[in-house]
Amino acid sequence: MESFASMNAALAHAREQGRMVEVEVVASGFQPGIYRLWPDSDRVDFVKRTMEHTPACLAMQAERAAYEQFWGKTYCSVCGGTGVVSWVENQSPLGSGYYWPETMYDPCHKCMGHCPRCGVEVPEEFMETDFALCPQCGFVTGRTPGIPVVECYCNDPW
Repeated sequence: MESFASMNAALAHAREQGRMVEVEVVASGFQPGIYRLWPDSDRVDFVKRTMEHTPACLAMQAERAAYEQFWGKTYCSVCGGTGVVSWVENQSPLGSGYYWPETMYDPCHKCMGHCPRCGVEVPEEFMETDFALCPQCGFVTGRTPGIPVVECYCNDPW
C-alpha cells in the first residue's frame, strides 16, 4: 500500500492505475487513514483510521515494557505482581437507583506462600500483614504497585 501526502495525489495515482486502489493518506485536510479510491469518479470511501498513539499511551507502554524486562516473567500472571485480585461492586442500597462503586480486594490464590513479584517462597501470612518486606526483591505488601496497566484509547473514533 502506498502513502500519499494529499488526496489529490492519491486520486491521480488511482486514475493512472485504471482500477480501484486502497491508499493511506497521512497528511492532508482529510482524517489520516486508509481510503478506497475509484479511477472513473471522484468517489472516495473511508476504510479505516490510521492509529497514532498519544505520548501518554507511549509512556505507559514503555513503563510496562521496562517492568517486564526487569522482572522477566517471574511476577504473578494472575494478579500482575500486586498480590491481590480486585473487582468493583455497587455498594448502593438495593433499589435506590444510585451507583456507588467500591473496589474490593482479595489475596491472590496463586501467590499464597510466594512473593508476587519475584516468586521466592515467603511465609503464608506474608500477604495478610500490613507491612511485610520480601527479602529478595524488596516488594512491600500493600505498597508496591504491580505491573503497569496499559489502557490504550488511541484507536477510539473521534
